[in-house]
Amino acid sequence: GNNYVYHINGYWWADGTGYTLATSVWNLDSVEGIVVGNEGTGDDYTMVSKNYDDASANILAEVSADTDKDLMYHAVRAWYYDDDENTGVYTYDMAKTTVATCAAIEKAVKDNASKVKGNSFDIGDKDNANTEGKAPYEYAFIDNTAYAKDSYAEVEFYFSKGDLGVTDNVKKTTVVDDKTVDTEDIWTDISSIAKFSEVVYLVEGGIYYVYPTSATTGTVDKYSNVTKTITLTDGTELSASAFFKYATLNDMGIILDTTFTFLLDSHGHFYDITRNGVADVYYYTGEFQVTSDFGAYHGEHTYTAQFINVTDGTDVDLPVTSDFILTHNNKDDITGLRDPGFFDLGVADANGIYTPGKVDATNTYEFKDNEDLETGDSVYAGKYAFVTDKSGLALNSSFNTVTINGKTIRIDADAKYIIATGDGSTVSATTYDSLADLLAVYPNSNVTLTPAALTVYTTDTQNYACSVVFGYLGHATSRGNNLFLAEDLAGADYETYRINGQVVYIYKDSFYLNGDPIDVILSSKSDDMVRGFYKFTVKDGIWTIKKEVEGNYVGIALVQSASGRTWLDNVLVSDSAKVTDCRDDYKNTDDAINSVDELVAAFNNKNVTMAYTKNGANGTVDVIYVLEEGWDSTVTVELSDALKTAGWHFVNEAGEKFDSITYKDVTVAALEAELTLYNDNVDVSGLDYSGVLNYSVNGTAAKGLVPVDGVIELKNLDPTTLTDNTIVIGAVGSTGMTFTESYSNVTVTPASVDAGHVFGTPVELTFEIDQPETAVYDITFTNSVTGLGEYGSFTIENVKVEADFHSYTFVVVPMGNGTWTITFTEVATPVA
Repeated sequence: GNNYVYHINGYWWADGTGYTLATSVWNLDSVEGIVVGNEGTGDDYTMVSKNYDDASANILAEVSADTDKDLMYHAVRAWYYDDDENTGVYTYDMAKTTVATCAAIEKAVKDNASKVKGNSFDIGDKDNANTEGKAPYEYAFIDNTAYAKDSYAEVEFYFSKGDLGVTDNVKKTTVVDDKTVDTEDIWTDISSIAKFSEVVYLVEGGIYYVYPTSATTGTVDKYSNVTKTITLTDGTELSASAFFKYATLNDMGIILDTTFTFLLDSHGHFYDITRNGVADVYYYTGEFQVTSDFGAYHGEHTYTAQFINVTDGTDVDLPVTSDFILTHNNKDDITGLRDPGFFDLGVADANGIYTPGKVDATNTYEFKDNEDLETGDSVYAGKYAFVTDKSGLALNSSFNTVTINGKTIRIDADAKYIIATGDGSTVSATTYDSLADLLAVYPNSNVTLTPAALTVYTTDTQNYACSVVFGYLGHATSRGNNLFLAEDLAGADYETYRINGQVVYIYKDSFYLNGDPIDVILSSKSDDMVRGFYKFTVKDGIWTIKKEVEGNYVGIALVQSASGRTWLDNVLVSDSAKVTDCRDDYKNTDDAINSVDELVAAFNNKNVTMAYTKNGANGTVDVIYVLEEGWDSTVTVELSDALKTAGWHFVNEAGEKFDSITYKDVTVAALEAELTLYNDNVDVSGLDYSGVLNYSVNGTAAKGLVPVDGVIELKNLDPTTLTDNTIVIGAVGSTGMTFTESYSNVTVTPASVDAGHVFGTPVELTFEIDQPETAVYDITFTNSVTGLGEYGSFTIENVKVEADFHSYTFVVVPMGNGTWTITFTEVATPVA
């Protein structure tokens, strides 16, 4: 058989004839030279030059060898078929390379300058590289002396950093740093790199080389500004990446004994430092204990501060220094105690003392002692978001997404809700497994947490999601508009006790919220409260309420039902509407109406006094209160005490007398009624006089009434804004009356009645008569005032007057002001 021996230049015939295996068996051509272009840098072929010049005159062969960027400017020997494509079979790298990365590149360039001379090359998009100062990320010193004497070169590789996006297997594209490229143009294996993770990449001639980054955590033990290295407490030494933006480690303000996550490039060099993955946020309650001897110097006092973990609700007491407990001004004078707030605990020092604070939002390296986390720090360390401003975090049944500090956070359907209460020995935390469980505890099923913290994470699609919502109840607020007071409430109808040392006033069994009775706790005694709907705010368990004039329906509604559905005045009632019977004789009894079906059964096609609220989303009635007839508004018409004293009444057709009447669910402006007047002392059935009566509404005088034929018409009266109204019919009051007798032998006492006399009130007159003989008279009283009509005169008939001097007393009911002239007319034949 044929025998071959391995020679430095390939496999040669053993007989020394000078033929190689490649040439004699496979008929391959070969070439030796410097690679000055290849497929891995965007060229169509691997171009082999006799030197480092890519001029066509220097190209020895163009081979389809599929070599990549790392073979550029290397001396190679390539075997290939002499066909249309010069299809490569094998490429042998004749070069020796020495590689430097990141911070070591500068020294390597200097060390090799005398050998490289002019053979210095760049690969990668240098102009768009985002390394610090456009520095090279990798460097290769190439020894090509196996090809030619004193043949050396260097290559600087320029990388960028960005996110690896989605690969579309249909379109065969991949997103690299927001650029969509053909997947076949990526010459590295990216299958194990998580989508949306940060990568470093080089692009040359449209060809991409993509490499994963990584991360490690540790606590800083020491660092060197000279070498840009950080040594961790476990001895790990980390060097700065070409992507690290600071000239020295001092510039970034790194703090010893602080634990960080170090983001590493593909070489394992750090390019960023964050609290991501190591931040541990707690809520400081404001409570602390002095743990050192009080005999010690003040500056040497040690403390334990009380914190609550915002992710699991556990409370802990941790050692801190006085700098945390006490606040200081810029002169280092103590200004007070530190307020409660959110803090990143950091790590304890060698003595076990914590220094809570935060990494600043604009400088992720510098941990600022004793500074609390606020809304603007969100999202902090990739894990926490905060709401510390007054607006708070509003939770309700539709809560599923929130935007904090410009970042949208989606709330997990199974997120947990932790509500912490109290401080010191009373601190506790309650965990709710769902939003519904939490809202069921709060009035109106909504609550605003101030402050609040959210534990978040990044989803596979690079969105923020929340798994835990934390709130401190000391600043929890619930608001709503549907608090309903069923009956007028006296301000004194309360019980009293204390909440956190504060005296409060609790009103029970009077208010309803969404159809259910609820206790309302006020911080101060209330004046009398008018029934109806109220707006409310509940903060720290204390209510603030305000009458809501408009917004919900109260009045008479027509109940109608058909095809299994119900309407109130053509407003559709929800199938799940809550019905509460507030009528005194029915509520809390077996006869109470507590469902829509019961409402229809009792009142179908009838008008019912009720109040109801509507669903804001679809406008259907969702809560119904069945009320006493006349609940909404009543008008009571009554006679004044002065009129009643003067013998006035109302009278009905049956002749029954009454002094007041109430009209239910009617306002003053809508009232239309006729009332017939009656007087015990005088027949007023024909009374027609505008000067007799006036009226007032709720104590305010209004325009006068004009009785016609003894009937008062109540219509188009002055309106009022009050729910319940009382119209009081009162007397105008006389301006005064005088009595003048036309018979010279008569003296009348009293001669006058002062102003203020109530018409209808009897007047007792004494007549002193001196005449020579006995006679019978009709005594007529006449008033000349225009408009008195038939009431302008009245007569006392058949009065027998004895001879000589005698006194006679008469009771009369004069119905007009001014002068009444008394005339004696002798009756020749007295009326029997």
